[in-house]
Amino acid sequence: MSANLGIQLGSFPVRYLGVPLTSQKLRKQDYQPLIDRISSRFSSWTTRHLSFAGRLQLLQSVIYSTISFWASIFVLPNQCLLTLEHMCNGFLWKGDPTASRGVKVSWESVCSPKHSGGLGLRRLSDWNRVLTLKLIWLIFSAGGSLWVSWIRHNLIGTTNFWCISPSSSDSWVWKSICKLRSIAIPFLVCQLGSGITASFWQDNWTTLGPLIDITGPRGPMVTGIVIDAVVADAISEGEWWLSSSRSCSPIISLLRDSLPNAQDIATSEVNDIYLWKPDHTSARDFFSFSATWTTLHPPPQSVEWYQSVWFKGRIPKHAFVAWVTARGMLNTRDRFRSWNMPVPATCLLCALQDESHQHLFFDCPFSSQVWSFFTTKAHLSPPTNLQDVLRWMKDPSRDNNVSLILKLIFQASIYLIWKERNGRLHNVSNSPPSVLIKDIQLTLRRPLDPLSRAQQNLPSTVSLLTTWFGVFQPTGIG
Repeated sequence: MSANLGIQLGSFPVRYLGVPLTSQKLRKQDYQPLIDRISSRFSSWTTRHLSFAGRLQLLQSVIYSTISFWASIFVLPNQCLLTLEHMCNGFLWKGDPTASRGVKVSWESVCSPKHSGGLGLRRLSDWNRVLTLKLIWLIFSAGGSLWVSWIRHNLIGTTNFWCISPSSSDSWVWKSICKLRSIAIPFLVCQLGSGITASFWQDNWTTLGPLIDITGPRGPMVTGIVIDAVVADAISEGEWWLSSSRSCSPIISLLRDSLPNAQDIATSEVNDIYLWKPDHTSARDFFSFSATWTTLHPPPQSVEWYQSVWFKGRIPKHAFVAWVTARGMLNTRDRFRSWNMPVPATCLLCALQDESHQHLFFDCPFSSQVWSFFTTKAHLSPPTNLQDVLRWMKDPSRDNNVSLILKLIFQASIYLIWKERNGRLHNVSNSPPSVLIKDIQLTLRRPLDPLSRAQQNLPSTVSLLTTWFGVFQPTGIG
């Protein structure tokens, strides 16, 4: 055929839309182009001076999008996913995808929702599984798809998808899809029409779940309705056909109470429709990644300081350092000494007491002078314990403008105090508190301007800049 048609004879894998097509499990050389592409992205960014927040944004918007394109097509091997996560972890914390040290927070914690103490990333193996569930959804819903038509004709045929046993010659992807059937079946709901498509036993068409789960494996034997029957097969002359020889069986009684009106189904001219129901809301005619993810991976308990770190209007790089501080994961000297590292214990800012998160940001005379400068102007007396301050910061004032500005000041103080501390460690700075106060004023003046303009459409609202100059910086700055 190749010679007669003049078509070059090829072999798997072949590349299509940038990805390899193969019937076998992806080998390292098959997914290496994905690794290389991600690596090249990182290489182009590592030469730039990116903050932690900037790296996080690139991971979320660029890297995960590229990986999702592949993961929505393939069930990627675990080794591939682990390699990608190692690269993402190294880039986030060190700016180097090959780095293996310097991680402050575990990747498992990073890949949890922000309100649960993480950064909102996702474990790639779990994300790949959710993306693969869409392939099962397409088998039932995408009637015009060439891939779906091929699957239905060549792999499913007259067999029910929920009962099919993949053969040893089937592709690795198809076997992987079949392994996810137990996860997918609660999500798929059949909106019954004529009943010529819906499986009587296996599909969820009565809102009670698959009937086989209710009756157990004896259901087909007791009722006389075979396991691969469609709903229409169980209707005769407008009535449900249930074996009369065991009409008193509890299974027969249970089904009669559960089944809808058979006449409506027998006379219907509407096709059966499959819907996706990932949560307690109504079923929908599209696949929702986010809702499916949330259902399969319920978020852990929220942390008390979530609103103190991830509030609207925050400065991203300040918020990131505040997040690490809230988790107690900055590399302060007390942490180094707990690891039996021979480092001095005294605070680099005051040299009066041992350095810790609590001392560095609140007990130290240096940081207290910075923090109290602004809280005194707002006539507030905040707590002095770090965790208490984080809780207090959720709503520090009755004035919304003062609350937002105090949150910005709190994060800017943590960021610049930590920066000053590291500068002294490396002998590159030795600034007094007054310089940090001036830096905070200059730093916050810029983001307050666009935030104030955004308030212009709100009636009877005092702008943030008015509050800033009226409360925190009465004289203004040039």
